[in-house]
Amino acid sequence: MKEMLHTGTGADRIQAVVLGNPSGVEINPTRSLTPNEIQPLSLAQRIEEIHINMEPQLEKSGIRIFSKSGNPEDLEPGVRESAEKQRERLDRLNRRVNSDKAKEALSKRELKLIEADSEMKGKTPQERLQARMSKFPNGVVYVFDMDNTITDHSQQVKEMDGLVDPHLLGSKVLDPHIGENREYFPEAYAAGWQQLVKEHPKTFADGGRMATMREGMPDLLDKLSSKENNRVTVLSSNFRPFVDVVMGKIPGSEKFRVLSLNEKSVVPTSKGDMLKHIALQNPDKALVYVGDGGSDIPTLEASGVVAGYFALEGSSFKQSLDKRGLVNFGYKKGQDIEGIMFIKPNKENPDLKKENWQTSKEIPIFLQYAA
Repeated sequence: MKEMLHTGTGADRIQAVVLGNPSGVEINPTRSLTPNEIQPLSLAQRIEEIHINMEPQLEKSGIRIFSKSGNPEDLEPGVRESAEKQRERLDRLNRRVNSDKAKEALSKRELKLIEADSEMKGKTPQERLQARMSKFPNGVVYVFDMDNTITDHSQQVKEMDGLVDPHLLGSKVLDPHIGENREYFPEAYAAGWQQLVKEHPKTFADGGRMATMREGMPDLLDKLSSKENNRVTVLSSNFRPFVDVVMGKIPGSEKFRVLSLNEKSVVPTSKGDMLKHIALQNPDKALVYVGDGGSDIPTLEASGVVAGYFALEGSSFKQSLDKRGLVNFGYKKGQDIEGIMFIKPNKENPDLKKENWQTSKEIPIFLQYAA
């Protein structure tokens, strides 16, 4: 069976060698692999074999009983201890962003957004977003989910003829036990994923190689991060070996801050608290979040400090944002977000400063209402 070997992570150039092919194959990090470069069935078989071998471990761990009972005593002691450590990390983050000092700082940010909304009553969502962002003249932090936001699961299934599950290693056997709202993720992590990422980083990485980028997303990310005072943060509930390879496909990704899971921590899964933490680290920058589904719904806990959201059209995330009446925009590709976040100054945009009318350069929308 042909196997893929690789070296390099993050923004490094990805090199791949196919055993049995003396010349090897050099992979362009800006695109996904084709079935001829990595055998999708081989990867699927490898994942399935790992899942089968996990059965005794999962049975011993007690995760199946625990996910129904919610009683930690049903977990094997080692699994319970590991899960408790993860919950302690999550609790520390929660206490930090909910301290009196943090609440005071976040309240100031929230008041700015409320003030902007009061000035824009009856205006369009884009006008509201513009006004909200203008309250933070020192730039923007764009926080992106990764799976099916930066990447595109539908395209991956199509390109691989449905042979490869687009989800990460372990999902098939562990997802049924993470709870309806992912409340048991620390326990599922301790029961399986923690060991998987230690023992099979190559399989996670190969899954990242197979991931297809959503149309327009690499260019959008590069463009957003290139603007002065802007920052791009990738907040992913996927694992570091997978995430690093995906980031390596994006030009300029070395400028991004990447927060993902590893063999020691699941803290990035607490996306509401993480957004508050990012807001506290960037008090003078607007915060914009881009996501696609259920794992992004916890970010609504931080909606008071987020200037605006972008959500995949038709997703549960979009439905939740609409239900709460939050400033949000749907997207199917990166160009949809770019069309909202940038405007070209011209005489049809009367609120733009007159001296900008003759320039062809695009201007971030928060400058439209800047003093």
